[in-house]
Amino acid sequence: MSYFLLLLGIDALLPSVLGAAATHCDATSFVPTFPSDALSVPAGDTPNFVAVGRGVQNYTCSNATWTSIGAVASLYDVSCYDSSTYADLVTSALSIPTSTTKRSERHLFAPRFGPQGNNHRSSPPPNSHHGGQPSGTANSTTAAAATTTPTTTTNVLDPSALLGLHTFVTVNGTLTPKFDFTASQHDASAYVLATKTATVNSPDNSTSDVAWLQLTAEEGSLASTVFRIDTAGGQPPSSCAVEGDQLSVQYAALYVFESSGSQ
Repeated sequence: MSYFLLLLGIDALLPSVLGAAATHCDATSFVPTFPSDALSVPAGDTPNFVAVGRGVQNYTCSNATWTSIGAVASLYDVSCYDSSTYADLVTSALSIPTSTTKRSERHLFAPRFGPQGNNHRSSPPPNSHHGGQPSGTANSTTAAAATTTPTTTTNVLDPSALLGLHTFVTVNGTLTPKFDFTASQHDASAYVLATKTATVNSPDNSTSDVAWLQLTAEEGSLASTVFRIDTAGGQPPSSCAVEGDQLSVQYAALYVFESSGSQ
């Protein structure tokens, strides 16, 4: 199936930079806050990744209503930034100009991974570490000692911070969200297929911003729980006219990947 998908630059969606570990700092002290008790961090869970997702929400026109057919986004590590600036980073990400094109999803997400250690990389945020170790063994700094503050020139979509991709796949006939960090973490199990367990309308603007979500892992070891919060954009118009038409709406959001003590 073809979608109108957002291209976040060839280095983002066809990322040779995924052949090396992303910039990363210790995220375990971050505690997300929610506008409703419907979303909650399971007991024993702690964050292992905090990322800004930038991409599109995809829709098809069905019975005069835009119906979701999934999303696609690139995920960028923001763990080295002060957590008080995460919402600003999401807003910044959405404002970065991009281009669109019509391409098949299958071809769009066939990353060409370059040889490890031979990729072109831009400079990391201050106090951060690059490494080639597998997930869970990479050197990291404490959040208190490794935070930076975004400025008007901050490019949160820095390819050196690219963790992986968020797509949707069909599992037993059901469209299922997938988060894939296998290349950046050099770990075949560093992905998660998840199901939505809770949703809350955006507290900022539910007309323009997609809902906040809590997702529970069904497969993979990347996380036991995933949150989508601080959303910006992504909502379609209230109605559509041509049955079968497709629409992609640009969005950004903060994704928090939590792991339980048993993982």
